[in-house]
Amino acid sequence: MEFEEFAIRPTHLPRNSRRPAPRQWRILTVISSVLAVAMTILFTWHVVTYTERSCSFEKPNATAHEKTIHHKAVSLDIACPEFPTVVSLSRHLPSEIQHILDKLDSYLSSIIDENTSLPAISANVFHHNSVIWSGHYGSKIFNNSEARPDGDTVYRIGSITKIFSVLLIYKLFESGVIDSVDDPLSKYAPNFDVKNSFTNDKITLRQIASQMSGLPREAPCVYHCTQTNSTEQLKLLRNRYLVIEPWTTPSYSNLGYALLGRLLTENLLNKTFECWVKEEILDPLEMFSTGFEISDDVEKNIAFPYLGNGQEKVSKTPFSRLGWLAPAGEMYSTVNDLTKLGMLFTRPWTQKILEVSSIREMLLPADISPDGRTVWGSPFEMLYSGGFVVRGKRGNIDTYESFFSFEPRLQLGINVLISARDFMKPQGLTAMAIAAKTHDLLLPAINNTLFAMQIAASFPIDPSPSLGYFVLLHILPKTLETFQAIAEISVFKNFLRLQYVQPFSFFIRIRHIGFPLTFQASYHHEGISCWDKRSGILTDMHFDAPSQNGLSHNFIAPGWRIVGKRVKFDPSYQPRVLETKKELINSFFRQPHFHQPF
Repeated sequence: MEFEEFAIRPTHLPRNSRRPAPRQWRILTVISSVLAVAMTILFTWHVVTYTERSCSFEKPNATAHEKTIHHKAVSLDIACPEFPTVVSLSRHLPSEIQHILDKLDSYLSSIIDENTSLPAISANVFHHNSVIWSGHYGSKIFNNSEARPDGDTVYRIGSITKIFSVLLIYKLFESGVIDSVDDPLSKYAPNFDVKNSFTNDKITLRQIASQMSGLPREAPCVYHCTQTNSTEQLKLLRNRYLVIEPWTTPSYSNLGYALLGRLLTENLLNKTFECWVKEEILDPLEMFSTGFEISDDVEKNIAFPYLGNGQEKVSKTPFSRLGWLAPAGEMYSTVNDLTKLGMLFTRPWTQKILEVSSIREMLLPADISPDGRTVWGSPFEMLYSGGFVVRGKRGNIDTYESFFSFEPRLQLGINVLISARDFMKPQGLTAMAIAAKTHDLLLPAINNTLFAMQIAASFPIDPSPSLGYFVLLHILPKTLETFQAIAEISVFKNFLRLQYVQPFSFFIRIRHIGFPLTFQASYHHEGISCWDKRSGILTDMHFDAPSQNGLSHNFIAPGWRIVGKRVKFDPSYQPRVLETKKELINSFFRQPHFHQPF
């Protein structure tokens, strides 16, 4: 059973592919030779032409055609993707979304090994404030099809643990225990020292959190860290070197997250990392099925790890203990608990663990890989997918495979937990691949659905005090010259639209941002680029309190130096614009926050 795009396509030719005959090879050789000569001539022409132009930005007598070519070479006029307002989906999901989830369900059912009932797989999809789909497959126990997993079944989550090491940094910063996330680690752990042959700088907390520190991948104890402590590991690190210059290229480091988790809690809080995580994160989020130590009680609903090759050679593997390295990957959890953690990031205004600004900062990318798709952050490995940036963290420990992921713009998250990865069909399939393909399919479908819902939506508050006709006074910032125009404010979908009526026609979007009389205004035209959209086109817009007739009579948009006064408008009125005024109007709308002159 293939899940459409989920199927892994071979990149090599099939064995029965017909190869070109010898005569075809001769023809191809001739064509290739001609192309090579042509490309050589073109390259020589380009070098000569470029050398002639290299010292001037534009030739004085360049033709209109040449100017157009130059403009296209540096054009930033690719339309910036629009994103809808996020609201809850209806209980009965749109058919496009339901079809994708049904295909996912069929696909996950098909990759279970029928002879062993392995692995156990638990997956879910959450959006906005609820889980919109969940599925559980295989068995928690070898050859026992009755031991089906559920939303509270425990899996080890490996490196997803690293998220808690980064949460620790921001929590300590907000509480005033550390001064800055850009402080060097040695400021709070004086015994920490590692040789830096690249610069004289000391590596910082942020560099370690974002995988940009250059630290070695593994600690001196590697994965056998149950009989060691911070003192011993720091002593061994003094003779180690950074493997790459900080802030140049991401370099994954289990060591880095162990250092953060152990040194900061021990030196600054006098407690263990495990204790801090439980008190400050797990208990407040009610993640009661998440932790470090796998007790007898936890084993009652755990999906056990197995190794094997065929039904007769299956063996349960012991749970590995990481000891000092635990902050890098020892935790266990469930899809239900990971959903609570996911909503911490997709809906940060609903939680009280961290300030919203800290969560936003934690989600920022630190590096974009040359492939243009892979992005690195703190501690997320991110994927760029059709205008969306999916934050994710993959985990591997024992035979467990896990992936925790979310896209904050659409408040969409996907969790995939697998117990015995070697039994999946086909082998080599990963939780990350399953989640990534699901994101690729669901993101555009949910985006389209939300846009359709937005068309039928209404303005979040009563807009009537702000509706009507206004005379707008525009003030040029440099000359302080002024001119007037007439505009109408009306409701359009789930925002207000300020539509210029005289002497020209275009509109401004006005969005509700949580206050009754203060709004966000942005100039809008179809196809606006992301460059222009982020070049200061927003302003705050303030209306006077409504008078006895329930209407606001004035507003001000200070960022654009526009003042509005309510008027009764006669549609037959046609103001005459003098020629001397036209250039004044054009000057106003050539400001950076207005994209096109009029």
